[in-house]
Amino acid sequence: TPLVPPMWHATMLGNPEPPSEPFPAWRGPHCQTLTGGHWYPFSPRVEDVRFDDFQALARINRYGGHTLCDGYTDAEHGVRCARYLRRLGASPLVCFAGLHHDTHEYVPPGDQVGPFLRAMSDRAACALLGLSPAAFDGVAAIILRAKTVVREALGIAEVFADPERAALVKRADMVLLATERRDLMADGPVAWGAMPEPLAERIHPWTPAEAWAEFRAEHERMVAEMGRAA
Repeated sequence: TPLVPPMWHATMLGNPEPPSEPFPAWRGPHCQTLTGGHWYPFSPRVEDVRFDDFQALARINRYGGHTLCDGYTDAEHGVRCARYLRRLGASPLVCFAGLHHDTHEYVPPGDQVGPFLRAMSDRAACALLGLSPAAFDGVAAIILRAKTVVREALGIAEVFADPERAALVKRADMVLLATERRDLMADGPVAWGAMPEPLAERIHPWTPAEAWAEFRAEHERMVAEMGRAA
C-alpha cells in the first residue's frame, strides 16, 4: 500500500482510485497543465517541467488581483525583475534567475498571497481552526518541492544556493514590490516596513498576451547570452 500525505483525498473528486502501477511509480494526485502535461504536487520531477506551460504565469495576477489595474501578472513581474538586474550589471545567469524566481508558481498552489501563508504558521490564527502551526507544514513542503524542481529544471538552483547572487535577485524582487505598491495598489493604513526606493519609471501593466510575449523573448534572449558566455 503506498504511503500518501495527509488530506490528499481532498484534492480528488469522489472516491480515490487504487494506483494503477506499483509504488513508487504511482505518484499520487495530479493536475493537468496548459500543454496537456501533468504536475504531481507531492512528487514532482524535472521532466514534468515544460516551458510552454509557463504561459500560465501571464494569466496569474499578483496580489490575488487586489490591484487598481485590470491585471498585473507574474510573468510581467519576472520580466521587470530581470531587466532591473541587467541594468545593475548582473550576469546573464543571475538575470535569468530573476526572470524565473517565481516561475514555480505556474503550478498549484500558485501565487499564494504572502500574508496568508505567514498566517498559516501563526498560533493565534491556527487556534481559530483548532489546529497547530505544524498542521500546515505540508503546504510549505509542497511549495518548496515545486520551487526546487522548477529551478533545477531551469538550471538556476546554483544562483539561489549562493547568498551573494540570491541577495541580488531578492533586491530586484523588493524594488519591484515597492514600485508595484506605488503604481498599482491603493493606499492602506498599515505600514509595510522598510522598503527600497521604487524604480523611477512607472508601471503600465501589459495584457496577458503582451506579458507572455515579453517573458518568452527575455527567456530566449538570456538563453542565447548564456550560450555565448559558456
